[in-house]
Amino acid sequence: MNEIHKTVEIHKSALIGDNVQIGSGSVIGKDVVIKDGVSIGCNVVIEGPTVVKEECRIFSGAVLGCEPQVLSLDKETGDLVIGKRTVIREFVTVHRSMDNQNSTIIGEDCYLMNGVHVGHDCKVSNRVIFASFCACGGHTFIQDDVFVSAYVGFHQFTRIGEGSFIGAHSAVKKDIPPFTMIDSNPVRVRGLNIIGMKRKGLSSKVRNNIKSVYKVLFDSKETLIDSCKKIENDFVLDREIKIVIDFVRSSERGIYQGTI
Repeated sequence: MNEIHKTVEIHKSALIGDNVQIGSGSVIGKDVVIKDGVSIGCNVVIEGPTVVKEECRIFSGAVLGCEPQVLSLDKETGDLVIGKRTVIREFVTVHRSMDNQNSTIIGEDCYLMNGVHVGHDCKVSNRVIFASFCACGGHTFIQDDVFVSAYVGFHQFTRIGEGSFIGAHSAVKKDIPPFTMIDSNPVRVRGLNIIGMKRKGLSSKVRNNIKSVYKVLFDSKETLIDSCKKIENDFVLDREIKIVIDFVRSSERGIYQGTI
C-alpha cells in the first residue's frame, strides 16, 4: 500500500508503483515513472521523462529530471533513468539528457551524498559512490565501483575507469585509468586502489598483474599505444588487463599518469 502525503502533487500522466512512500510538499511531474518500493522524502521535485526504478531512496530537497543546463537548447530533450536501490541524499540535482534519443543514467546500487550534481547525458554505472558536493559536467562517463571523494569536479566528456578512487578537491580534466587512485595538487595517479580491488574480490595475483601493466604504461619511454601492444604480447590478457588496455586505447582526452 502506498503512503503519499496529501500535499504531494502528482501529474495525471505519472505512473506510481506499489509500496511507494512520498513525503509532504513533493512534486511528481509529467511522464515520471516511480517503480515499486521507492521512498521519496519531503519537498522533492521529479520532472519527466524520468524513471526511478525499484527500491530507490530519495531524500528531502532532491531535484531530478529537470531540463539540462545548456544555453543553446532548442530541441526536445531526452530522459533520466535511475537504477534499482540507488540512494540519493539531500539536495542532489540530476538533469535529463539534452538529446531526445539519449538518456542520463544513474546505475544500480549507487550512493549520491548531499549536494551532488550530475549533468545531462552523464552515464554513471553501478555501485558508484559520490561524497558530498561533487559535480559532473555533461557527458561524463563513470564505470563500475568508483569512489569519488568530496568536492571533486569532472570536466565534461571525461571518462572514469572501473574501480578507481578520486581524492577530495580534484579537478578532473582528463581520463582516469581503471583501478588507480588519484589525488590533486596536481592531479596525478598516486598508486593503485588496493582497498577497492580487494573489495571487488580481485586476488593478489590479479592485483600484481595490474601493477605490472601500469609500470609498463607509465615507466616506458614508448608511446601508450606501443606499450599496449607490448602488454598484449607479454601478459595473459585476463578481464582486468583487457579493461585497462581498452580504456587507454579509447581515450580521447588522454589519461592521467603517475607512480604505481
